[in-house]
Amino acid sequence: MRRRWLKRINMAARLGVVMMLMLLALFLEASPVAAAVSPPAFDAVTTDAADASSFSFSHTVSGRNTLIVVAVHGDSVGNTASSASYGGNALTEAVSLTHSGGKPYVSIWYLVAPPTGSNTVSVTLTAADKFTIAAISFTGVDQTTPIDGATSAEGTNNPSLPVSSETNDLVLDAMVSIEAASGGVGSGQTQRWNEELGGPGVSGHYGHGSTEAGATTVTMDWTGLDGGNKQWVSAGININNVWEESYREVAHTNVWGTLGNEYDSTYSTAYMYGEGFEASQTYNVGFYDSSASPNLRATDSNLTSTAGGALSSQYLLSSDQTADPGTWHAVAYKAPTTPPTAYTADDPNSVVEDDFEVAADAIPEFPTVLSAVGVAAISFAIYYWMRKRRLTGVPA
Repeated sequence: MRRRWLKRINMAARLGVVMMLMLLALFLEASPVAAAVSPPAFDAVTTDAADASSFSFSHTVSGRNTLIVVAVHGDSVGNTASSASYGGNALTEAVSLTHSGGKPYVSIWYLVAPPTGSNTVSVTLTAADKFTIAAISFTGVDQTTPIDGATSAEGTNNPSLPVSSETNDLVLDAMVSIEAASGGVGSGQTQRWNEELGGPGVSGHYGHGSTEAGATTVTMDWTGLDGGNKQWVSAGININNVWEESYREVAHTNVWGTLGNEYDSTYSTAYMYGEGFEASQTYNVGFYDSSASPNLRATDSNLTSTAGGALSSQYLLSSDQTADPGTWHAVAYKAPTTPPTAYTADDPNSVVEDDFEVAADAIPEFPTVLSAVGVAAISFAIYYWMRKRRLTGVPA
């Protein structure tokens, strides 16, 4: 009879171990953190039009990781833009084209990290004529390689320009036609300006601009300009987002020693990777939770960017069992500035921020796991206690 009791106790102890391992497997299996990359965002646009040889007007830039683009649209033969600046800082010409028939003319100029606030846009032309100038700014732009894919095209009727791009980037086009119509944007595009060259009632010809979300190839079309075989030229660029890949789905594995046995428990880690930072500089990255008033959960301090301006950081989600799932925030600050305890969207003291989603099962339910460990421990305690006793009083 005593042996039967011992066998039952032994089985109960083993069952407790099995239950504990099953609960660990259930609650420590973590879902990867979803990637979240934001495309460049429109900030502001300002236009000016006149029959002139130079232009000077104010434009306001705001936000972080900024880019200003100036588009020049001309209506005469041989007259082009020779320079452009913003706040006294020279812009670089990305692309330009004069129609092979002599006119019209379009060009795109840009400046990364322009001074914020209200500053003067200046454009100098080779001669006076009917022009429209558009200044447009963006936030969330890669500060190392702000644009690529610059291209241009010409034709008659049905303006269309394919631009090479990528998902989470943004395409901008500038188009001018000598047809006496204002036209309209194609499907998927957002019109940013549509202004008559030289000013209202001067030419009947228009300079146009639009944006569209990035993809492998984005075709920028304009409608209502398909009569009379009128000439048009179009120029476009791809604007790169600031994060090449902000959050990667990577599992982090630790090996636990559990009651003498190795048990592989997979954790979920938020890996941050960004490019376009200052080279070989020190940064502090704060991770903020998903609460209504997001709180600082962890700081990855004294991180040094690479010589190429890349920065990486990570946060082990399972290190904080009181955390909640939802939208979290990672914010980078240039040292010696440190992340504040409370999250502020678009904190002017920060360098860049991004959001990422945390699944509920990315945060282990440790109270339940500890309960399982407790059950197993009690089972073992009873087992060893009974083995060391003679079980007096148990019927033979």
